[in-house]
Amino acid sequence: MRHALLFGLLCSFSAALSGQNEFHLTGGYVIPHRPEMGRLVTGHAFGFGVSEWREPAGTWAHERGRWGIRQGVQLAYTHTGSDDLGEQITALWMTRFPIRRLQAFELGVGPGWSSRSYRASGPTSFSLASPFNLALHLAVQQRIPLRAPFHPLLGLGFTHLSNGGLQQPNLGTNAVTVRLACRIGSPPTRYPEIVQPAGTFERRSMWQVGLRSGLRDIGLPGGPLHPITTLRGVWSWHAVRTGSGPLGRITAWAPLVAAQLTLNQGQRVAHPGEPQARWQPAILVGARSWVGRFGLQFAHGVIVANASEELGAAHLDAALLWRFHPAWQLELGLRAFSLRAEHPALGITWTPGSRAVLAEGR
Repeated sequence: MRHALLFGLLCSFSAALSGQNEFHLTGGYVIPHRPEMGRLVTGHAFGFGVSEWREPAGTWAHERGRWGIRQGVQLAYTHTGSDDLGEQITALWMTRFPIRRLQAFELGVGPGWSSRSYRASGPTSFSLASPFNLALHLAVQQRIPLRAPFHPLLGLGFTHLSNGGLQQPNLGTNAVTVRLACRIGSPPTRYPEIVQPAGTFERRSMWQVGLRSGLRDIGLPGGPLHPITTLRGVWSWHAVRTGSGPLGRITAWAPLVAAQLTLNQGQRVAHPGEPQARWQPAILVGARSWVGRFGLQFAHGVIVANASEELGAAHLDAALLWRFHPAWQLELGLRAFSLRAEHPALGITWTPGSRAVLAEGR
């Protein structure tokens, strides 16, 4: 009964929105992110949700006459199939990228809530430290062509939920599900087969300076939070397509190299009375991909001095980027060692001498 009422509320929420609405049902498993979580998985997971999609124009549109890139929001509920893992609700900002005419790839990020956590339930549920977490979502889907207004979709999704090491214990959960969805509305816009005027590709070197700050809970649950601050310099090589046609200019992707210096106050737990052990210089190599003002960044980094004995030196640096000004961008970053998050961080980056190519709509 409770599940039916929640599903009804989601449908009412969707009906109040404009644009293309999408309902979905999911089934699968919420599986362990760590081997020690195996005993928490006791049954099949199921869930449902609703999403609202918009199709941007201009530089966010897909070229070559294929289906356009879409952005939207998704509200979803998941029953994990386990009393120890409880129930989860996520609210995600989504981007859907076309693969072929009927296939697409999805990326999503946003807040998540769990009914069972260490804070609320004690050691019987140790996968998540706190009720509020961050959700990361990936999915692929196949659209089944039917007549409007109903457009079924079949997909496979992966959703990770954790707090990024902000509170311990934080092992995280991974939901692997099959999704059956139905979009209600007009069929997706198919851009006309246009003749794009010949354009040119230009490579542009760019320097940036950024500052990030985050927190980490180290040791026993409920311990003090330790600040972690990072100063970094980034060099990237942007690939820019320039054209005078209806699709304008697109900054597609950019390989990058970065050098950073981190003041990790969490190191004072392992090295008390040694302030020099808290400085962690590192080198990173990776890439960025932009869609309009939003971008994703992934880089592999190595700490060259004072690495944690527990976590090691090699790590993954991931970030969601928002360019709110040609010279400035905000970052929501995460540093992970062996897929184990050390800390989330908020940051801001400045591009000295930024050029017009970074302006909105280019």
